[in-house]
Amino acid sequence: MKGSIVVIALSTISLRVLWFHVTLLHGQSPPTLVSLVLVSVAVIVPAWAIGHAVGTPIANFTTIGRSKFRWIGWMVALFLLGDFLSLLVAIYYLTRVRPQIRKLLVSNSVR
Repeated sequence: MKGSIVVIALSTISLRVLWFHVTLLHGQSPPTLVSLVLVSVAVIVPAWAIGHAVGTPIANFTTIGRSKFRWIGWMVALFLLGDFLSLLVAIYYLTRVRPQIRKLLVSNSVR
């Protein structure tokens, strides 16, 4: 996501969004490392889903009966709020909507 930088050094994770810089986790204990992995997943998966949605043409969303701007809007808003739902919405997008778009692209390339 443009403007967001996640820095992982040893077992410290910090997040910078816009002008804010926050250290989320710091330490070397196993619970901290597990938390580090979970927070990393909670940042990477939504960013991947948002990136895919941004790069997909509007026509592909319209063809499958979805709204590109609604998907991007919800994913970005939940991501910026830091809501756990951002991960769930991103997983749903990547497992349900993205395959529909991919199937559409494959069927169009066969024609």
